[in-house]
Amino acid sequence: MDSHISKENLRSKIVTDRFGRKTLNLSEWDLLELPEAVQELTELDKLDLSQNKLKTIPENVGKLNNITVLDVRGNQLSIFPASLTQLKKLKVLFISHNKLTTISDAIGEMVALEGLVLSYNQLTVLSPALTQLKKLEWLNISHNKLTTISDAIGEMVALEELDLSYNQLTVLSPAIKQLKKLESLFVNGNPFTVEGMRSVVELEDRGIIDRVYSDLQGE
Repeated sequence: MDSHISKENLRSKIVTDRFGRKTLNLSEWDLLELPEAVQELTELDKLDLSQNKLKTIPENVGKLNNITVLDVRGNQLSIFPASLTQLKKLKVLFISHNKLTTISDAIGEMVALEGLVLSYNQLTVLSPALTQLKKLEWLNISHNKLTTISDAIGEMVALEELDLSYNQLTVLSPAIKQLKKLESLFVNGNPFTVEGMRSVVELEDRGIIDRVYSDLQGE
């Protein structure tokens, strides 16, 4: 797909929903790079770039200063794009099904985030900067290669849903008990040790979290 597609052509594809939010859907356009004209569409609230062939997101994406939802699922991103930190109003980021191995500490600057989907990547550790996202309500990091979750997870006080399923976790951080707003916790598909299984059972039996999804329940 031609990355030099005109602003007028792109603008004609913008859809406005019943709430007045403006969305541009460029999913499955075979994009190798972000069309230059996209940066001029500053009226956008949502941008869907999923299922393309993007390896990076350019710095000029920061001009889209009204974006609240960005979908870059199913691309070829191997490095977390630091350019995304310029999107100061971004509330929801879908960046699953890429090739991320690490998350930049710069993610801590994305303080407006309320939802973050990092599933189906190749993450082995989480950036401690995630704990700076005090508004984050749901975090999905399932289907990665995490072996441990830092006790700093307890600082993410707004979390209501946390999906840690299908990683390489052997134990759970006791700090999860500090997440007073957490309603749903997904931990199935992890190779828990006996100690790890005890910690899961404790969360279930004591009703610390409303819904705990684990292999112990046969989920």
